[in-house]
Amino acid sequence: RFTREALSQEAWPNVDRAQSDRMMDAVVEPLLEAWRRTPLGESARGRAFAGRMRRTARRAGWTLTRQMQGSGFRPAEMELTFGSGGVPPVCIDLADGSRAYLRGRIDRIDLMETQQSVYLRVIDYKSGKRELDPTDIYWGLQLQLLIYLYAASHKYAGAQPAGLFYCRIDDPLITGNLRVQEQVEREIAKRLSLKGLSLSDVEIVRAQGEDQVRAMLKSDGTLRQGAAAVSSQELSLLVDYAVRMAAQLSARIAAGEIDVSPAQRGPMRACAYCDYRGICGFDPLLSGASARVLEKKRLDDIVRAQEET
Repeated sequence: RFTREALSQEAWPNVDRAQSDRMMDAVVEPLLEAWRRTPLGESARGRAFAGRMRRTARRAGWTLTRQMQGSGFRPAEMELTFGSGGVPPVCIDLADGSRAYLRGRIDRIDLMETQQSVYLRVIDYKSGKRELDPTDIYWGLQLQLLIYLYAASHKYAGAQPAGLFYCRIDDPLITGNLRVQEQVEREIAKRLSLKGLSLSDVEIVRAQGEDQVRAMLKSDGTLRQGAAAVSSQELSLLVDYAVRMAAQLSARIAAGEIDVSPAQRGPMRACAYCDYRGICGFDPLLSGASARVLEKKRLDDIVRAQEET
């Protein structure tokens, strides 16, 4: 709602924090009013929750505004659902000749038009800290953004995929010896910066915004070693890998594979966040019970695996 309201304002994103807050308040107030009319909204705890929601929403609106001020991209679609509403699903062919159809909702698609081409990136909002993890992609645990990019590329045929990012929605508490408000704001902006993957073209990196410039480029304007950036060919291979992995997972689901074998990385096991651990009953002490220990991988490993198929 905020993004649609912002796009209707001619001056946006070149507005100050106060103007951004007023825009967000206009969007949030009807929602909070509906909340106040519920039993939960009448309590002191409910009122405190509503206040926290307003602060977080204001911070999210300003974060988006600030990111757009330094970016060549602009929002083109919000909450685009593929698989319904006239946008076709992602169709993947399975090894047995059957097909699976994936549907989902992309929080935001941004576009940038240049003389050479049109570029697109997908944004997914998260309330917690989340980054793109090559190990999770390799083992099929983090395919969402790549599948979104695949779907968006079909929606905008001819546009060049330029990036995929998580956008954190939060109003973090900053601790430490920061006495100047500008320092606090810079630290908050750093924590809420887009996290993901960009094309390695320097001009595209610059167009992603100031956060990506600081994270990916050295002072001389060249890419940092280890920057989260890949070539156009490598990005295409990553997307193809995600689609291939989705096909494999779909086939295993269709075949009825329900082995009690949770993924494990280091000391962390998937059971820690699983709502069904009481039903599954995984116990590593039982005979035959074992977790799938995931070997750490890099983006290069994913690219190489797809090239070898």
